[in-house]
Amino acid sequence: MDQHPQVTLKQLDFVNDVDLREVLSERLDELDHISLVNANYSTVFLAIGVIEGIFKHFASLYKADIQGISPPDYPETSPGKRKEFDKLTIEEIYHLLSKVGANKLLAEIPEYAQLFELFRKYRNYVHPQVQARQRLQVGLGQAQMALGLLNATIQSLDRNIIVGKQFFEKVAGKPRYDSQGIIALPHAGTRHHSFIVLREPVDSRLQLSFSADISPHGLLNFVFDYTNPGDFRMLRFDRRPDERCRNGVLRSTQRYWWDFELHAVPAKAPAKEETHVKIDIDFQTATFTCIVDGTQYSFVNESDGKPSALFEKVHPGRRVGFFNEEDTVKISNLTIMVS
Repeated sequence: MDQHPQVTLKQLDFVNDVDLREVLSERLDELDHISLVNANYSTVFLAIGVIEGIFKHFASLYKADIQGISPPDYPETSPGKRKEFDKLTIEEIYHLLSKVGANKLLAEIPEYAQLFELFRKYRNYVHPQVQARQRLQVGLGQAQMALGLLNATIQSLDRNIIVGKQFFEKVAGKPRYDSQGIIALPHAGTRHHSFIVLREPVDSRLQLSFSADISPHGLLNFVFDYTNPGDFRMLRFDRRPDERCRNGVLRSTQRYWWDFELHAVPAKAPAKEETHVKIDIDFQTATFTCIVDGTQYSFVNESDGKPSALFEKVHPGRRVGFFNEEDTVKISNLTIMVS
């Protein structure tokens, strides 16, 4: 049996175009083969081509926003003549994405733009006349650097799950977002299992709705007031049959440790797998509402059983997200408005 070492990272779940993802995966597989036989030109051409394909995919998601940028941030081919969108280069797209709220797409490394520009020039050596004029060589060092840039780019992007224009950061596990618009939060062998949080903090208002596919022995935590993996609150929707397993608000004060603060009324999630949830946090009106399958939840204190306002447990400038603890949960029909 032929076994070929893997030299490229293969995690492309951040590309939600399944056809493009398949094409990119094929090229990554080919890079594994050609890099081992020192096919340096081909390695550079393919590696930088994959990066360009990924960047153009994200540029298409933000096309209207990018086209609304004015010079000098948006490049011109001559004074007063804007460069055509489809002809934007890797480094230009990288710069423009940072101007439209996608600056968390890649790690903020000042040298990135220069590296993308340099290796785009190397990639242009697919035309022999260009290389002959510039008299630069493509050898093993350049090929290894191109692979390193590709892997660093993929690794940086793999921190994200991108839903529309909203970026979720992976905190734990291997959450995935597929071409059907479903976020899967699989069991991952740690107490956090699959954990994601929205990168954008909630300063004024959050309007969130989703459907959750929760098994009869599973639960879903809607995380809010998130600071770090050991400092957050969460609203639990629990379908486990044990009567001690209830809906409510839990507080985490250290990693992998949380306690009930509030119990929810009703105490158990509906006896069906797909649950529809609406969350509205509004700091102007001092309200935090949770509606599950048309029923608005209320809450009582764990300590004395007295009614408690859910809004008292949330603070502006913090983030929200999801994680599971018991079984794979699937989230669909997700809509998010953050301000």
